[in-house]
Parts: sequence; structure tokens; C-alpha cells
Amino acid sequence: MNANTPTREPRLLVADLPAEHLDDLEYLWDRRESTRRSPERFAAELADVDRRMEANVAGLLVAPSVSLPLLEDALAAKEVTLVAAAAWTLLRLGGARAEAAVLAALEGGAPPAREGVRAALVRGPAASLLERVRALAATPDPLVSVTAAEVLAAHGDTGVARALPAWLGHADAAVRLAACRIAAWCATGDAALEPLARADADPAVRASALDAAAWMRAPWLLALGRERARAKSPADAPVHALFAALAEPADAKLIEALGAEAALGPERFGWLASYGSAAAIEACLAALAGDGPDAAAAGLAFTRTTGFVPGPARRLALAAPADAGPDAAEFADEAFTPDPERAAATWRAHRESFAKGRRWNRGLDVDTGAPPAGADLAARAEALLRARFRGTWAGSRREYEALG
Repeated sequence: MNANTPTREPRLLVADLPAEHLDDLEYLWDRRESTRRSPERFAAELADVDRRMEANVAGLLVAPSVSLPLLEDALAAKEVTLVAAAAWTLLRLGGARAEAAVLAALEGGAPPAREGVRAALVRGPAASLLERVRALAATPDPLVSVTAAEVLAAHGDTGVARALPAWLGHADAAVRLAACRIAAWCATGDAALEPLARADADPAVRASALDAAAWMRAPWLLALGRERARAKSPADAPVHALFAALAEPADAKLIEALGAEAALGPERFGWLASYGSAAAIEACLAALAGDGPDAAAAGLAFTRTTGFVPGPARRLALAAPADAGPDAAEFADEAFTPDPERAAATWRAHRESFAKGRRWNRGLDVDTGAPPAGADLAARAEALLRARFRGTWAGSRREYEALG
């Protein structure tokens, strides 16, 4: 081949290879979402997912005349992750046809399509579409306008925050949820978030309002956490979770009381792990001798905080699903947790070393600023948010969302 030889698109040897790449990319998109804040996963695993996603995108971009119709069809899927994977690949492909398909799904698609396209546009690349997205932000449909505004906010346009009061007070929970995310991207509106963080009827909206408030260092946030910790209501689980991640040494008794409240369910051991003190570790250790979901959650929390895997695991039989029917025993789940005696012995041998730190994850003190490399992904995210709340980390929201 010389310089004058015309180039042509490579011929596919396997006709369904683009579809396989898209299937893999959908799986990996979902896996990335479940991994990036996981208490059981680490940065290297997230990086591996990202590498595999890039490889599948590259495979789809090899033959655009074959991939483009496939990706366009996927934008009408009912699965948010499939739409997101397809839209993200179309953004990477670029060109008028690909961009028009993405914008059409954002403007007129069903809810799964709009949500998937939103996720893809927030991640980017989206620079060439932003002016057209800005036009959609001015449409009368509140779901279209707030979704478009979130995309703009994620790419640095803080002017969309002018409409936040109306969106945060909207009757549709989906609009309020997007508005909370816009508030976080723009780092504005913490006073308007307080009513949602306190009492919104939708748990997802409450959790998003709390996260945005922490990002903005809302002065009312710790007071709310202490107030709700004293009440110990299961309905305040999102508040308890964030409070445990941000709480100070003076809050130790409140966190320990949450951990001791059985009515709060197994989730409370995750809050003890987020607080990460030696006393919280011992509360998890004490629960290992039990059975069922509490012991399983306590075991994960003990391992997360200490990094210890003391000997062979103990098998726990968990209850079968409520709708399992007469063959319930076949559907019963199981879990594994550290052996209580071995865990206690390991803790006794090393307890003194944990007196020197404040908040532990995987045997590392994660309360000293930037999260150490060996911390799990949930602890890393909490450490960044805590540092932001304290004013000791100046990273971007994109870094925090693991999109940068």
C-alpha cells in the first residue's frame, strides 16, 4: 500500500462482533457503577474495568458503518445501562448522525433512555454538543430541562443554578433528584437543600441532598446528623450513613449507640466501619458471635476496618427470600464471616497499634487527608468527601465522582 492507495473500512471477520462488544460494554458500565463506591472493591479493580470498557469501545469504533445502526437502536432500550453504553460510544464516535441520535434520545426518549443518555453525557466527551444541550435546558418540559441542565453543570456551566429553587421544590422526585446533583456540581444552594435532606419523601432525593450538602460544607449538616442519631430512626438511614463518614471524635458515643440499635438492621455495621474507631471495631467483633445478616455485616465491617482475615471463614445460613415457596431451603442464601474466636485473638494481638490512629480502613488510618492507596473504594470516597467538608481537599467534583 502506498500513499495514494484509498483507505477503506476494515472488513469484519465476525459479523456479530460489534454486538458482542456492546453487550460487554453494557455489563462493564453496570459493573463500574456498582464498583466505584463498593466497600469490597479497590482502585485497581476500577482501573481494570475502565481498561476493559475502553477496549470494547475501540472494538465498536473499528467499523462505524456496522456499529452506528446498532448503537442507534440501543438508545431505545429499556435498560439504562445499555442506553448509557450505547450513548457513550456514540459520543466517542462523533459526527452529526451520532450526536443527533444522542440528543434525540435526551429530548424525546423514554425515561430509561433519558437517564442513560444523561449518564453518558455527564461522563463525556460532550463539548461539541453543549450548545444544543443548552437549548434543551430552556424547554418547558421540566424533566428534559433539568436533565440538560445537569449535563451543562457537570461540564462547568454554573449558570444553570439560577433555576435550582424551582427544581428543588418540584412535585416530581426525578426533577428534585437531578436538581440535587446540579447543586453539587455547581456547589451552591445548600440552604435550599436542607428541607430535602431532612424530610423528602423519596430516599434517593434525601441521600443526594445530603451528599450535595456535604460537598458544599453546609453548616447545618453535622447538627442534623447528631439530631437524627439521637432519635435512632430506621427512616434516617441516609443521614446516619453520611454522619458516620463525617463525624468527629466527640461523636463517638452517638455512633456507638447507632451500632448497638438492633432495630436499625445490618446496615448499622457499615456505619461503624465508616466511623472506623477502635471502639467501633470492637462493636463489630462482639457481633461476630451471632448469626444471620447481622453477623455477616459485622464480619465485613471488621475486615474492612482492620484488614484482618483471621483464619478460615465461618459459614452463615441466611433466610430464604419471602417468596421462595415450599422449596425455600434450596433458595436460602449464605454468607461467610471471620471465625469469632480467631478474630478476637487477632484483635487482641494487634489492638495496641490501632490506638494510634483515628479512623481505620483495611488497617490504614484514613482520617489523615488523602486516602491511602490500600483503602477500599467506599472508604476512599468517604475520605475525599470528609476532606472536602473540612476544607482540606480542593479536588473537583469530577474527581470525586471518579469521572476524571
